Amino acid sequence: KKELPNYLTDLTKKAKDGEVDEVYFRDEEMREIKRVLNRKENPNVLLLGQAGVGKTAIANKLALEISKAEAGYGLNEYRVLSLDAAAFIAASGGTADGFGKLVKELLDLISDGKTILFVDEIHVFSDRRGIPGVTSNFFQYLKALLAAGKIKVIGATTEEEFKLDIEIDTAFVKRFSQITVKPPSPSVAKDILIALKARYENAQNKNEPDAAKQITIPEEACIAAVDVSERVLKTEPLLRKATKALDEAAAAVRTRQDDIEARI
Repeated sequence: KKELPNYLTDLTKKAKDGEVDEVYFRDEEMREIKRVLNRKENPNVLLLGQAGVGKTAIANKLALEISKAEAGYGLNEYRVLSLDAAAFIAASGGTADGFGKLVKELLDLISDGKTILFVDEIHVFSDRRGIPGVTSNFFQYLKALLAAGKIKVIGATTEEEFKLDIEIDTAFVKRFSQITVKPPSPSVAKDILIALKARYENAQNKNEPDAAKQITIPEEACIAAVDVSERVLKTEPLLRKATKALDEAAAAVRTRQDDIEARI
């Protein structure tokens, strides 16, 4: 396979290399996504949900399952490539010719019949959000590939951006099944944080060889992080707020412990 340009990331390879974190409690969405991806006609998904709700995490979860041969017979031979839309547009130089050449390069890389392309913030290719008369050609090129059945695509955007920037292109939209990604309930968010707490413990303990000085996050702290986050910053998704709170708390404990040792 050709070496990937910097605007593409092979999530499946990263998963195999242990560089993708486990994703918890998205089984319902995964079943629906895999059902759509296994279809013969229009096997493409558009994930709709507020920023920070976990749309990218779902793409990572699919890559993890494929890397472990757990995605099912129909998908285990695929790879998941993530397209960095901002880097892609920047690499084109912002001209119609440059963009056209780059799109053709991209299509050559992904039209192997075994690629699932993940495009986060897919709305940035619209005329309103991108470069008028230039970036919207991405949809035109992609439609031809989708019609030929040479690729499967997972796009991600918010419901607002979908209505403003994508819904108007009915020929493009009809190629996709829309799946709404909802934030987890507070009780599920607590379970997720408990499952993730080892990640934050490892981050704070990686340079501490003395087991007695390593930080342990109790489950009660995970529950408290969700309870507190639910009451503040209501414009931000609950799980994102809670993970930030847990991360900040663990970092504060590590910093305080280091300060105490420095005084001794």
